[in-house]
Amino acid sequence: MQTNIEIKSIPKIWLAGILQIGEPETIQKKFDKLFLWATKKGIINSNPIKAITIYHDHPEITETKNLRISACITIDKEMKEEGEIMGLSIEEGFYTVGRFELHPGSVFKHAWDLMIEWVEQNNCTFREGEYFEMYHNDPETHPSGKIITDICIPIEPTDDLRNAVKPFDMSQIFTADKTLDLNYYMKFYKEQIDLGRIQKAYQGLMNFIMDLRNYLLKKYGNDYIIGNISKGYMDYTYFPIVPIRIRHLKLKFAIVFIHQEMRFGISLGGQNRQIQRQYWSIFKGSDFIKYKIPETPDENFTIMYEILAENPDFSDLIMLTRQIESKAMEFIDELTDILEYK
Repeated sequence: MQTNIEIKSIPKIWLAGILQIGEPETIQKKFDKLFLWATKKGIINSNPIKAITIYHDHPEITETKNLRISACITIDKEMKEEGEIMGLSIEEGFYTVGRFELHPGSVFKHAWDLMIEWVEQNNCTFREGEYFEMYHNDPETHPSGKIITDICIPIEPTDDLRNAVKPFDMSQIFTADKTLDLNYYMKFYKEQIDLGRIQKAYQGLMNFIMDLRNYLLKKYGNDYIIGNISKGYMDYTYFPIVPIRIRHLKLKFAIVFIHQEMRFGISLGGQNRQIQRQYWSIFKGSDFIKYKIPETPDENFTIMYEILAENPDFSDLIMLTRQIESKAMEFIDELTDILEYK
Protein backbone atom coordinates (compact mmCIF):
# COMPACT_ATOMS: atom_id res chain seq x y z
CA MET A 1 0.00 0.00 0.00
CA GLN A 2 1.62 3.23 -1.17
CA THR A 3 1.35 6.46 0.79
CA ASN A 4 3.14 9.65 1.65
CA ILE A 5 3.25 10.22 5.43
CA GLU A 6 4.23 13.56 6.96
CA ILE A 7 3.86 15.44 10.22
CA LYS A 8 1.87 18.62 9.75
CA SER A 9 0.77 21.52 11.90
CA ILE A 10 -2.98 21.82 11.36
CA PRO A 11 -4.83 24.99 12.40
CA LYS A 12 -8.29 24.87 13.88
CA ILE A 13 -10.90 23.60 11.41
CA TRP A 14 -14.60 24.39 11.89
CA LEU A 15 -17.07 21.67 10.94
CA ALA A 16 -20.77 20.94 10.61
CA GLY A 17 -21.46 17.34 11.52
CA ILE A 18 -23.98 14.64 12.35
CA LEU A 19 -23.17 12.10 15.04
CA GLN A 20 -23.85 8.42 14.44
CA ILE A 21 -23.75 5.76 17.15
CA GLY A 22 -23.26 2.20 15.93
CA GLU A 23 -23.65 0.80 12.42
CA PRO A 24 -20.57 2.54 10.95
CA GLU A 25 -21.26 1.06 7.51
CA THR A 26 -24.35 3.31 7.19
CA ILE A 27 -22.45 6.57 7.78
CA GLN A 28 -23.01 7.52 4.12
CA LYS A 29 -26.67 8.25 4.95
CA LYS A 30 -25.49 10.91 7.39
CA PHE A 31 -23.28 12.44 4.71
CA ASP A 32 -26.21 12.49 2.27
CA LYS A 33 -28.33 14.32 4.82
CA LEU A 34 -25.48 16.71 5.61
CA PHE A 35 -24.84 17.62 1.96
CA LEU A 36 -28.57 18.16 1.39
CA TRP A 37 -28.59 20.58 4.35
CA ALA A 38 -25.46 22.35 3.06
CA THR A 39 -26.98 22.71 -0.41
CA LYS A 40 -30.17 24.26 0.97
CA LYS A 41 -28.12 26.65 3.12
CA GLY A 42 -25.99 27.68 0.14
CA ILE A 43 -22.81 26.52 1.88
CA ILE A 44 -21.68 24.32 -1.00
CA ASN A 45 -22.11 27.10 -3.54
CA SER A 46 -20.28 29.73 -1.48
CA ASN A 47 -17.17 27.67 -0.62
CA PRO A 48 -15.54 24.48 -1.81
CA ILE A 49 -15.69 22.04 1.10
CA LYS A 50 -14.18 18.76 2.24
CA ALA A 51 -15.96 15.77 3.74
CA ILE A 52 -14.46 14.44 6.97
CA THR A 53 -15.17 11.42 9.16
CA ILE A 54 -14.22 11.76 12.84
CA TYR A 55 -13.78 8.63 14.94
CA HIS A 56 -14.55 9.48 18.56
CA ASP A 57 -13.93 5.93 19.86
CA HIS A 58 -11.38 3.19 19.21
CA PRO A 59 -13.09 0.43 17.17
CA GLU A 60 -11.03 -2.30 18.86
CA ILE A 61 -11.98 -1.10 22.34
CA THR A 62 -15.56 0.12 21.95
CA GLU A 63 -18.35 -2.26 20.98
CA THR A 64 -19.67 -1.60 17.50
CA LYS A 65 -23.15 -0.79 18.81
CA ASN A 66 -21.65 2.01 20.95
CA LEU A 67 -19.09 3.30 18.43
CA ARG A 68 -19.41 7.06 17.89
CA ILE A 69 -18.61 8.47 14.44
CA SER A 70 -19.34 11.92 13.05
CA ALA A 71 -19.96 12.66 9.37
CA CYS A 72 -18.71 16.23 8.81
CA ILE A 73 -18.09 18.92 6.24
CA THR A 74 -15.73 21.87 6.55
CA ILE A 75 -17.24 25.32 7.12
CA ASP A 76 -15.59 28.72 7.46
CA LYS A 77 -16.73 29.64 10.98
CA GLU A 78 -18.30 28.32 14.16
CA MET A 79 -21.98 27.39 13.91
CA LYS A 80 -24.82 26.81 16.33
CA GLU A 81 -26.65 23.52 16.51
CA GLU A 82 -29.47 23.08 13.98
CA GLY A 83 -31.44 19.98 14.91
CA GLU A 84 -29.17 16.96 14.59
CA ILE A 85 -26.54 19.01 12.75
CA MET A 86 -23.93 20.16 15.24
CA GLY A 87 -21.06 22.61 15.18
CA LEU A 88 -17.79 20.71 15.68
CA SER A 89 -14.11 21.47 15.31
CA ILE A 90 -10.71 19.89 14.89
CA GLU A 91 -8.35 21.59 17.28
CA GLU A 92 -5.02 23.11 16.28
CA GLY A 93 -1.98 20.88 16.77
CA PHE A 94 0.49 18.42 15.30
CA TYR A 95 -0.89 15.52 13.27
CA THR A 96 0.61 12.64 11.36
CA VAL A 97 -1.02 12.85 7.94
CA GLY A 98 -0.93 10.00 5.43
CA ARG A 99 -2.44 10.16 1.96
CA PHE A 100 -3.99 7.00 0.51
CA GLU A 101 -5.92 6.07 -2.62
CA LEU A 102 -8.51 3.49 -1.57
CA HIS A 103 -11.62 1.89 -3.01
CA PRO A 104 -14.69 3.28 -1.19
CA GLY A 105 -15.96 -0.20 -0.36
CA SER A 106 -12.64 -1.47 0.96
CA VAL A 107 -11.72 -1.80 4.61
CA PHE A 108 -9.58 1.18 5.61
CA LYS A 109 -8.15 -0.73 8.58
CA HIS A 110 -4.93 -1.63 6.76
CA ALA A 111 -4.25 2.06 6.09
CA TRP A 112 -4.93 2.96 9.73
CA ASP A 113 -2.66 0.13 10.90
CA LEU A 114 0.13 1.49 8.68
CA MET A 115 -0.35 4.96 10.17
CA ILE A 116 -0.23 3.66 13.75
CA GLU A 117 2.91 1.68 12.92
CA TRP A 118 4.54 4.80 11.45
CA VAL A 119 3.83 6.85 14.58
CA GLU A 120 5.29 4.14 16.79
CA GLN A 121 8.36 3.57 14.62
CA ASN A 122 9.13 7.29 14.61
CA ASN A 123 8.84 7.48 18.42
CA CYS A 124 6.03 10.04 18.35
CA THR A 125 3.55 10.31 21.23
CA PHE A 126 -0.17 9.87 20.65
CA ARG A 127 -2.13 12.73 22.17
CA GLU A 128 -5.75 13.55 22.90
CA GLY A 129 -7.57 14.86 19.87
CA GLU A 130 -9.70 13.90 16.91
CA TYR A 131 -8.66 10.96 14.74
CA PHE A 132 -10.14 11.66 11.33
CA GLU A 133 -10.23 10.98 7.59
CA MET A 134 -10.43 13.81 5.06
CA TYR A 135 -11.64 13.02 1.53
CA HIS A 136 -10.38 14.91 -1.51
CA ASN A 137 -12.34 13.67 -4.51
CA ASP A 138 -15.41 11.98 -5.90
CA PRO A 139 -14.38 8.36 -6.61
CA GLU A 140 -16.59 8.36 -9.71
CA THR A 141 -14.15 10.83 -11.31
CA HIS A 142 -11.05 8.77 -10.42
CA PRO A 143 -9.60 6.60 -13.22
CA SER A 144 -9.62 3.56 -10.89
CA GLY A 145 -12.73 4.51 -8.93
CA LYS A 146 -10.69 5.26 -5.80
CA ILE A 147 -11.17 7.89 -3.14
CA ILE A 148 -8.15 9.99 -2.16
CA THR A 149 -8.06 10.10 1.62
CA ASP A 150 -5.90 11.76 4.26
CA ILE A 151 -5.76 9.83 7.53
CA CYS A 152 -4.86 12.18 10.38
CA ILE A 153 -3.68 11.18 13.86
CA PRO A 154 -3.01 13.72 16.65
CA ILE A 155 0.56 13.34 17.94
CA GLU A 156 3.43 15.08 19.68
CA PRO A 157 6.52 14.69 17.47
CA THR A 158 10.04 14.13 18.73
CA ASP A 159 12.34 17.18 18.75
CA ASP A 160 14.10 15.95 15.59
CA LEU A 161 10.85 15.49 13.70
CA ARG A 162 9.44 18.77 14.99
CA ASN A 163 12.02 20.59 12.88
CA ALA A 164 10.61 18.89 9.77
CA VAL A 165 6.95 19.71 10.49
CA LYS A 166 5.10 21.19 7.53
CA PRO A 167 2.24 23.68 7.83
CA PHE A 168 -1.07 22.28 6.69
CA ASP A 169 -2.14 23.74 3.36
CA MET A 170 -5.53 25.30 4.03
CA SER A 171 -6.25 25.14 0.32
CA GLN A 172 -6.68 21.41 1.02
CA ILE A 173 -9.93 22.48 2.69
CA PHE A 174 -10.97 25.66 0.95
CA THR A 175 -9.68 25.03 -2.56
CA ALA A 176 -11.10 28.11 -4.26
CA ASP A 177 -8.23 30.35 -5.37
CA LYS A 178 -9.63 33.87 -5.37
CA THR A 179 -6.81 35.05 -7.67
CA LEU A 180 -7.59 32.41 -10.29
CA ASP A 181 -10.30 32.96 -12.86
CA LEU A 182 -11.26 29.33 -13.17
CA ASN A 183 -13.71 30.04 -15.99
CA TYR A 184 -10.83 31.49 -18.03
CA TYR A 185 -8.78 28.32 -17.76
CA MET A 186 -11.77 26.01 -18.12
CA LYS A 187 -12.37 27.43 -21.61
CA PHE A 188 -8.97 26.13 -22.72
CA TYR A 189 -9.51 22.87 -20.91
CA LYS A 190 -12.85 22.33 -22.65
CA GLU A 191 -11.33 23.16 -26.03
CA GLN A 192 -8.73 20.43 -25.58
CA ILE A 193 -11.30 17.98 -24.20
CA ASP A 194 -13.53 18.64 -27.22
CA LEU A 195 -10.61 17.90 -29.54
CA GLY A 196 -10.12 14.62 -27.74
CA ARG A 197 -6.33 14.88 -27.70
CA ILE A 198 -5.83 14.93 -23.94
CA GLN A 199 -7.98 11.85 -23.41
CA LYS A 200 -6.19 9.91 -26.16
CA ALA A 201 -2.72 10.91 -24.97
CA TYR A 202 -3.47 10.12 -21.33
CA GLN A 203 -5.13 6.78 -22.09
CA GLY A 204 -2.28 5.80 -24.40
CA LEU A 205 0.29 6.72 -21.76
CA MET A 206 -1.54 4.76 -19.05
CA ASN A 207 -1.80 1.75 -21.36
CA PHE A 208 1.94 1.87 -22.02
CA ILE A 209 2.79 2.11 -18.31
CA MET A 210 0.40 -0.76 -17.58
CA ASP A 211 2.03 -2.86 -20.32
CA LEU A 212 5.48 -1.96 -18.96
CA ARG A 213 4.48 -3.00 -15.46
CA ASN A 214 2.93 -6.26 -16.67
CA TYR A 215 6.01 -7.03 -18.79
CA LEU A 216 8.32 -6.58 -15.79
CA LEU A 217 5.97 -8.59 -13.57
CA LYS A 218 5.97 -11.49 -16.02
CA LYS A 219 9.74 -11.41 -16.47
CA TYR A 220 10.89 -10.62 -12.92
CA GLY A 221 7.91 -11.57 -10.76
CA ASN A 222 9.69 -14.47 -9.07
CA ASP A 223 12.39 -12.22 -7.64
CA TYR A 224 10.61 -8.87 -7.27
CA ILE A 225 7.42 -7.58 -5.70
CA ILE A 226 5.87 -5.29 -8.30
CA GLY A 227 3.01 -3.18 -6.99
CA ASN A 228 0.01 -1.53 -8.58
CA ILE A 229 0.09 1.69 -10.57
CA SER A 230 -0.66 4.97 -8.81
CA LYS A 231 -1.91 7.37 -11.49
CA GLY A 232 -1.72 10.65 -9.59
CA TYR A 233 -3.25 13.91 -10.86
CA MET A 234 -1.51 14.25 -14.21
CA ASP A 235 1.56 15.16 -12.15
CA TYR A 236 3.31 11.84 -11.77
CA THR A 237 2.42 8.19 -12.29
CA TYR A 238 4.42 5.36 -10.76
CA PHE A 239 4.54 1.76 -9.63
CA PRO A 240 6.84 0.19 -7.00
CA ILE A 241 9.28 -2.64 -7.61
CA VAL A 242 10.96 -4.26 -4.60
CA PRO A 243 13.68 -6.96 -4.76
CA ILE A 244 12.57 -9.78 -2.48
CA ARG A 245 16.09 -10.16 -1.11
CA ILE A 246 16.04 -6.68 0.48
CA ARG A 247 12.36 -6.26 1.35
CA HIS A 248 13.29 -6.69 5.05
CA LEU A 249 15.14 -3.36 4.79
CA LYS A 250 11.79 -1.61 4.16
CA LEU A 251 13.11 0.09 1.05
CA LYS A 252 11.41 0.31 -2.33
CA PHE A 253 12.24 1.28 -5.88
CA ALA A 254 9.67 3.02 -8.07
CA ILE A 255 9.50 3.58 -11.81
CA VAL A 256 7.98 7.03 -12.29
CA PHE A 257 6.65 9.10 -15.17
CA ILE A 258 6.74 12.85 -14.44
CA HIS A 259 4.13 14.44 -16.66
CA GLN A 260 5.26 18.07 -16.72
CA GLU A 261 8.91 17.14 -17.31
CA MET A 262 7.87 14.43 -19.79
CA ARG A 263 10.33 11.82 -18.59
CA PHE A 264 10.63 8.41 -17.00
CA GLY A 265 12.80 7.97 -13.94
CA ILE A 266 13.52 5.51 -11.16
CA SER A 267 13.93 6.24 -7.47
CA LEU A 268 14.93 4.51 -4.27
CA GLY A 269 12.83 5.43 -1.23
CA GLY A 270 12.06 4.31 2.31
CA GLN A 271 8.75 3.07 3.67
CA ASN A 272 8.86 5.70 6.42
CA ARG A 273 10.69 8.90 7.28
CA GLN A 274 13.13 7.23 9.69
CA ILE A 275 14.32 4.72 7.10
CA GLN A 276 14.37 7.44 4.46
CA ARG A 277 16.75 9.59 6.50
CA GLN A 278 18.89 6.65 7.60
CA TYR A 279 19.76 5.51 4.07
CA TRP A 280 19.89 9.02 2.63
CA SER A 281 22.54 9.87 5.25
CA ILE A 282 24.52 6.74 4.36
CA PHE A 283 24.63 7.56 0.64
CA LYS A 284 24.98 11.32 1.10
CA GLY A 285 27.99 10.78 3.35
CA SER A 286 29.64 8.32 0.96
CA ASP A 287 31.68 8.87 -2.19
CA PHE A 288 29.02 7.17 -4.33
CA ILE A 289 28.24 9.65 -7.11
CA LYS A 290 26.96 7.51 -9.99
CA TYR A 291 23.31 8.43 -9.34
CA LYS A 292 21.57 11.59 -8.17
CA ILE A 293 21.03 12.15 -4.44
CA PRO A 294 18.59 14.94 -3.42
CA GLU A 295 19.74 17.78 -1.19
CA THR A 296 17.41 16.71 1.64
CA PRO A 297 15.93 13.32 2.60
CA ASP A 298 12.40 14.73 2.31
CA GLU A 299 12.74 15.95 -1.28
CA ASN A 300 10.16 13.94 -3.25
CA PHE A 301 10.52 11.25 -0.56
CA THR A 302 13.58 9.99 -2.46
CA ILE A 303 16.95 8.65 -1.32
CA MET A 304 18.43 8.40 -4.82
CA TYR A 305 17.13 8.61 -8.38
CA GLU A 306 18.09 8.33 -12.04
CA ILE A 307 16.54 9.44 -15.33
CA LEU A 308 15.50 6.51 -17.55
CA ALA A 309 14.11 8.29 -20.61
CA GLU A 310 14.05 12.04 -21.26
CA ASN A 311 11.33 13.12 -23.73
CA PRO A 312 10.63 9.44 -24.53
CA ASP A 313 9.95 8.37 -28.10
CA PHE A 314 6.54 6.68 -28.05
CA SER A 315 6.70 5.78 -31.75
CA ASP A 316 8.57 2.57 -30.88
CA LEU A 317 7.10 1.21 -27.65
CA ILE A 318 9.15 -1.99 -27.72
CA MET A 319 12.41 -0.03 -27.92
CA LEU A 320 11.22 2.34 -25.20
CA THR A 321 10.30 -0.60 -22.96
CA ARG A 322 13.76 -2.11 -23.43
CA GLN A 323 15.44 1.23 -22.71
CA ILE A 324 13.50 1.68 -19.45
CA GLU A 325 14.00 -1.95 -18.45
CA SER A 326 17.75 -1.91 -19.08
CA LYS A 327 18.50 1.27 -17.15
CA ALA A 328 16.00 0.51 -14.36
CA MET A 329 17.35 -2.98 -13.70
CA GLU A 330 20.93 -1.69 -13.75
CA PHE A 331 19.97 0.90 -11.12
CA ILE A 332 18.08 -1.64 -9.01
CA ASP A 333 20.69 -4.41 -9.22
CA GLU A 334 23.62 -2.14 -8.43
CA LEU A 335 21.96 -0.51 -5.43
CA THR A 336 20.56 -3.82 -4.19
CA ASP A 337 24.08 -5.28 -4.15
CA ILE A 338 25.31 -2.27 -2.16
CA LEU A 339 22.38 -2.41 0.25
CA GLU A 340 22.88 -6.11 0.91
CA TYR A 341 26.53 -5.46 1.69
CA LYS A 342 25.71 -2.60 4.05
